[in-house]
Amino acid sequence: HGPDADITTRPVIQHSDAITVRSQELLAFLRDRFYQSKRILDDMEVGRAKIRRHFAHLMDNPEQIPDTMRRRGRGCTPRRLVCDYLAGMTDRFLMSQ
Repeated sequence: HGPDADITTRPVIQHSDAITVRSQELLAFLRDRFYQSKRILDDMEVGRAKIRRHFAHLMDNPEQIPDTMRRRGRGCTPRRLVCDYLAGMTDRFLMSQ
């Protein structure tokens, strides 16, 4: 970027019109068939409910958070500690609990 750069112009490098159309078609397909499918939305709700239950349980039982995590979160609020602990879990681990 030099002093003559105009950040309001179109990008120098961009997809061709054909690729832009194809990527929009792909996104619409994925949105309809995957991101917004009933099965996926149902699975997401199961996951959200599990996270909410774990959150409530850990807020009531913070001693169940591993010592290493509690030490690392020293000085944090209990809410932050529980959030950070849950955020560090893989989906597979959380769903196996």
